[in-house]
Amino acid sequence: MENILISFDLLIINFLYEHPFLSFSQINLFILDKDSLLKKRLDVLCEYKYISFLKTNNLSNVKYYYLLSKALKVIKKKNLLRNSERNSLFLMHNIESNEFFINLKKVSLNHNLEFSDWISDRMIFTKFNYNGHLYTLTPDGFCIFNKSNIYLELDRGTEGYMKIFKKIDLYSDFYLSFEYKKYFEEYPKVIFIFLDPKRASLVSNRVSKYLDINKYKEELDFFYFYSKEDFFKNRINML
Repeated sequence: MENILISFDLLIINFLYEHPFLSFSQINLFILDKDSLLKKRLDVLCEYKYISFLKTNNLSNVKYYYLLSKALKVIKKKNLLRNSERNSLFLMHNIESNEFFINLKKVSLNHNLEFSDWISDRMIFTKFNYNGHLYTLTPDGFCIFNKSNIYLELDRGTEGYMKIFKKIDLYSDFYLSFEYKKYFEEYPKVIFIFLDPKRASLVSNRVSKYLDINKYKEELDFFYFYSKEDFFKNRINML
């Protein structure tokens, strides 16, 4: 194996392992004041096949980087991206999820607010027992923003209502199981972000009726449904 790696490369590799499909500018947001070095090392890591990149159809000039098996051997990790995770739908879902947290990071820098513990969907799996059954909660991401624990569910309009209702049930069961207390003092906010504003309003109304029909005894007031534009323009101060 070529001895071309420097300590800064390991920082890049570990960050991309936790957060695949990030662009240069997005990585640079977390590795501050290193833009010239970062660009150079990304090129080197691509040349020596430690990382590669994909481009989207509508953002053809932007490269989104991910790890190759050679880099995983360096950090002694095994779970390489599956081929299905490189298809266009999965790629766009990852890019949009990453962008949500990147925007939170920018807000935190602009207003001196806390942003920490960002975990991508590939790294967060919470198993819990409820009514004798074992479940696994897999959000699209998690972070702490302005002292609030946040679960993200990103909706690109590709899922039917029944799948959304199943997610609602899963988060509700996690709350009702009380196993969340192993990780949090208070239950996290569960924020559904919709790219389509009309769908955000429609789903929010249907979920309210769904919760009423199922007669949950608890006040499940931790669900939030916003369009992406509305959240960052009008709602973010509520967190």
